[in-house]
Amino acid sequence: MTNYECDLLCVGGGLGGLAAAVRAADLGLEVLILEKSSLIGGVAGYSGGVVWVGDNHLQQEVGLEDSAADVARYLGWAAGDGVAVDEKLRSTFIQRAAEAVAYFHSCGIAFQSTDLPDQYYPDAPGSKAT
Repeated sequence: MTNYECDLLCVGGGLGGLAAAVRAADLGLEVLILEKSSLIGGVAGYSGGVVWVGDNHLQQEVGLEDSAADVARYLGWAAGDGVAVDEKLRSTFIQRAAEAVAYFHSCGIAFQSTDLPDQYYPDAPGSKAT
């Protein structure tokens, strides 16, 4: 058996574990990720790695107008009427997800806008084309 020493051990290479590992490495820590699956990325490894984040820097770079209000309208519509939603959690997501994407992009994680109206809801309030 081989012994390893590290500052942060991520048990699981899903998006949460990978995000923690990137942040720790960016802070200068030595990181080790353990993953039992043949694919890294957790569910994202099977789904193609699509992450939905409205009002992000990639949209702004190509001139696509979005807003926190439109993101909230879209998420409210997608949740459905009468569904209990943790408003504080949703508000935090709306406020911080685009910031997280910009941060991870600055760390070298490749993001790109995609045209996926068939996988989302193009006619929903607040929806955008890309």
